[in-house]
Amino acid sequence: MQTLPDYLVVGLDTVSIGLNPSLPSVAKGFYFANPRNRFWRALNASDLLTQKIEPGKKAMRHLFQYERIGYTDLVKRPTSNASQLRAADYRNGAARLASKLKRYRPRIAWFHGKVACGQFLRYTDRERVADLRWGRQ
Repeated sequence: MQTLPDYLVVGLDTVSIGLNPSLPSVAKGFYFANPRNRFWRALNASDLLTQKIEPGKKAMRHLFQYERIGYTDLVKRPTSNASQLRAADYRNGAARLASKLKRYRPRIAWFHGKVACGQFLRYTDRERVADLRWGRQ
């Protein structure tokens, strides 16, 4: 299966966790490559970066090396849309992600959307699923 690599090392400030790679992202070789995705605009509008960046592989390396932001997904199987993911994808992905978070211990782990976070919690911390609220936007 062709997918996107994780950008993970011990001691990252932040790990960005997507639901799963999109087909355009896998084809272009970097996270959030779909031009309709709001990730890059939102990241550039945040106070997280020392400089504004343009989407691409070079940006991914910059964020990882200099901004200490890593990337992974709940499910590593790419799809054209989230409806193609199944319970087994989420169950297996949640276990793998929990292991990665325990191993790499980022200061902050942010999920892209309630679906990614909710499915992770569903298979790792069922009690917190009911309390899932929008965070700071």
